[in-house]
Amino acid sequence: MTTVAIDRKLRIMASDRQTTYGGLRIRSDPKIKRFKAKDAEECLIATSGSSEAGIAFEYWMYEQFTGKQQPGKDTKNEPSAYPIDSELHAVVLHKDGTCFLYLGKGVPIEIKDRYFGIGSGSEYALGALYAGATIQEAVRIASKLDN
Repeated sequence: MTTVAIDRKLRIMASDRQTTYGGLRIRSDPKIKRFKAKDAEECLIATSGSSEAGIAFEYWMYEQFTGKQQPGKDTKNEPSAYPIDSELHAVVLHKDGTCFLYLGKGVPIEIKDRYFGIGSGSEYALGALYAGATIQEAVRIASKLDN
C-alpha cells in the first residue's frame, strides 16, 4: 500500500509511511526524500511499487544530481543504473512546481495537473483533494480506504 499525493500549486508532497511485502509490514519510514543538485534548487522525490527499484532510483537520482555515489551505497565505484523495466513509479517535484513522473523506461513525463499521485491509494487521495481536503487529509483518507 502506497499513497503519494502532490499539489503542484502549493509545491508540496505527502505520503503514508508503510512499506509492505507479501502482506507483511517490513518498515515504516519516509517515502519522500529531499535532494539538492550541485548548482540547482532542492527537489522532492517519492517512489511506489518495487521497494528495491525505489532504492535503485534514489541512488540513480542522487548521482544524477551530485555526480557522486550516495554515502552508504553497497557497491564501490560502480555508477547506479536506472531500474529499467521495473515495477517503479517515481515522481520528482521541483521548487518551481514542475513535476515529472518516471516509469520503467526512465523517460521523464511532465505532469501539468495541479494534483497528482502515485501508488495504490492515489485515486482515493486525488478524489479527496478535488473534494477540498488538504494534502495531509487526502493521504489519511486514502490510507483508510486502500487495503
